[in-house]
Amino acid sequence: MRTGCSHVLAALVATLAFTLPAAAQYPDHTLKFVVGFPAGGSPDTFLRNFTQRLTPLAGQPVIVENRPGANAMVAAQSVATSKPDGHTILFGPDSTPVGNIYLFKQLTYNPEKDFAPIAPMVWNTFVLVINPQRTQANTVGELTAQIKSKGGKAHYGITNSGAQLMGEL
Repeated sequence: MRTGCSHVLAALVATLAFTLPAAAQYPDHTLKFVVGFPAGGSPDTFLRNFTQRLTPLAGQPVIVENRPGANAMVAAQSVATSKPDGHTILFGPDSTPVGNIYLFKQLTYNPEKDFAPIAPMVWNTFVLVINPQRTQANTVGELTAQIKSKGGKAHYGITNSGAQLMGEL
């Protein structure tokens, strides 16, 4: 994990090198990662493990701030309105800047202007599961046909806007 931390810190430094004065050292104060999900969940647990290892490499404190709500829009707004010095970083799925565009009529941030991607950190796999006692489908095609035969109505659980978009598709 230490190597991964080094790569992400290097990406942070390289990204910000063009925006900070030449004499500035990065980071020169506390780094704050803002996550749009509650404490104790998978994103929070991963991020706290990551920041624990990043702190000695950064030479500054690295903290995690949980700001759950509205498919991580609360966290994104918090970062979008923070001081643009590279010390407040949004940690979240690509659905926060991309998926929310399609799920909300109005965003409180502009994904293209308010954020710059730094580095991918986690790859997730989506799994579609059904209750075989309620739905007898063995493929996505069969499930889609069953849903269409019921007027296109289905109940499903989601975890974020990316999963919501896939469910709608």
